[in-house]
Amino acid sequence: MSMNQHKYYIFTLGTLFTVQVVFAALFMLTVDGSLLQKKHIQILVSKNNELSAQLVAVSVSSVRQVASINSDVHFGLAKKSAKELDLTEYYFSQFEQFKNDKNRVAALAMIEKIQATSSNADHVAKAEYEKI
Repeated sequence: MSMNQHKYYIFTLGTLFTVQVVFAALFMLTVDGSLLQKKHIQILVSKNNELSAQLVAVSVSSVRQVASINSDVHFGLAKKSAKELDLTEYYFSQFEQFKNDKNRVAALAMIEKIQATSSNADHVAKAEYEKI
């Protein structure tokens, strides 16, 4: 019987040692994984802080008012920002190119575009002359 008890004792010690090694390996993997997760969380937090700062900067810049109370300065800035982009000269160059290529349909389309989009009376008059 003592031999049988000795075998069980050694088997139990071996089993406990194996279980401890498995738990130690799992613990080390968990610690490494948690360190990676902590690093990933730190990176995400820093990116979130950057984006929050950018969002605050954009919202603050859109709320800013003109520093001067002078109405002339404010009116001048408003007038400058409301200026339209005039593509009439480009349309006239396209018209001339179509005219030289004898493409009358495209040339008439350019003239109609000039008449529809131009706010300059001279350009509209020139377009009407070219149309005739």
